[in-house]
Amino acid sequence: MPNYRASGWLIAVCLALVLLPGAATAQALWTRRLDGGSGGDDIPAACRVDTAGDLVVTGTSYAGATAGLDILTVKYSSGGSILWQQRYNGAASMEDDGACLALDGANNVYVGGKTYTGDPASGGHGYDFVTVKYSSSGVRQWVRTYNGPGNGDDAVTAIAALPNGGVVVTGSSAGAAGGLNYETIGYNAAGVEIWQSRYTGPAGGADIPTAIAAGSDSSVVVTGYSVGTSTAEDFATIKYSANGTVLWKQRYDGSGHSTDEATCVALDGSGDAVVAGFSYGGTTTGYDYEIIKYSSAGSRLWAKRWNSASNSTDKAAAIAIDSSGNIDVTGSTYTSPARGFDIATLQLSPNGVTKWLNVYNSANNLDDKPTCIAVDAANNVLVAGYSDAGLQGFNTLAIKLTPTGQVRWKHRYNGAASADDVATAAAVDPATGDLYVASYSDGGPTAQYDYLLIKYGP
Repeated sequence: MPNYRASGWLIAVCLALVLLPGAATAQALWTRRLDGGSGGDDIPAACRVDTAGDLVVTGTSYAGATAGLDILTVKYSSGGSILWQQRYNGAASMEDDGACLALDGANNVYVGGKTYTGDPASGGHGYDFVTVKYSSSGVRQWVRTYNGPGNGDDAVTAIAALPNGGVVVTGSSAGAAGGLNYETIGYNAAGVEIWQSRYTGPAGGADIPTAIAAGSDSSVVVTGYSVGTSTAEDFATIKYSANGTVLWKQRYDGSGHSTDEATCVALDGSGDAVVAGFSYGGTTTGYDYEIIKYSSAGSRLWAKRWNSASNSTDKAAAIAIDSSGNIDVTGSTYTSPARGFDIATLQLSPNGVTKWLNVYNSANNLDDKPTCIAVDAANNVLVAGYSDAGLQGFNTLAIKLTPTGQVRWKHRYNGAASADDVATAAAVDPATGDLYVASYSDGGPTAQYDYLLIKYGP
């Protein structure tokens, strides 16, 4: 994502490279802008659709010179009306950032992020974890914070609601010996801490969790990256039971002594975990997609690497698994200096065989990058991100692919200011197939970034 302001793969089936610039251009059912009202940036980070078909979005909103940044959570009806909005301003009235969102079976809303407590040199402890629960009607139920043993910065990066009630958050946390560690905490529905677990990699360096997924038995799988013995990052994936017992840990070092970072994880219907990210393959191929599947018991079932024909930078960003167990991964691939980055979305069968590849390049041959992916009930694949529009800045981009990888429709959104509009999150209503995309959108020279919500029909 742009800053705010500022090997061949062995394939057992025929691989289809789909470039369909003539695909239909979709029309949005509605768009909604939300300005926090204090003259600063409002940046959405995550969105989800509840069982009633309503949309919940959370992120960070400027609250003014005396309150700094707040976590702003808003619920919209399926028709686009605001049902409620809530701001969280921490005790220090400084920086509070919303990063992730989960909904439970009763449509309660869980938000994770970080809250600034002050400079450690002046008695504070930097950023702490913050987790907030709201009822489905927007009433705050509880707030929990966590300060790690290093008395330094701690930030929730991912969250998962559990089938048995409650929620698990994970994030990076300053350790007593220095460096950042994985910190994962389970709360019950009443906000009581049930368990917590800390993971420190073999090098004692930076260990950064990036994603979490919950199983039907309320176990969770956490993935991210962790400095290994070679001082480069490895994939690091951990599975916890419902009571926080470590069931297994797996590390992955791609080509040895190189950078390997897991960015996303998803669980299939059997409880197997699929982790995706990127791995450095050397000066010949650069960064490649790396996709690994682990059994529910932690055995590595397979590992697949995708290197584009340009032998350049390929980085997987997001993953989804459809009802047939097919694995859809999207990310960015650097095609050439004349085209820059394109969006590369591929589908693997449950046993890791490539079924199709779709590469999207906008007509202006400028950078196109995805930030999120979702699958609807009919196994259509929906990708959202942003596309460089030159003098218009970035446009929000949404693409719908058929289950076989063909472009069904695409849509670009350029706001009235013709400045940056960047998708940060997407969610599908499983009952209707409607797609919701959350973006930050520049309001022009005298305005700032606003929440932008777009709804597309199926």
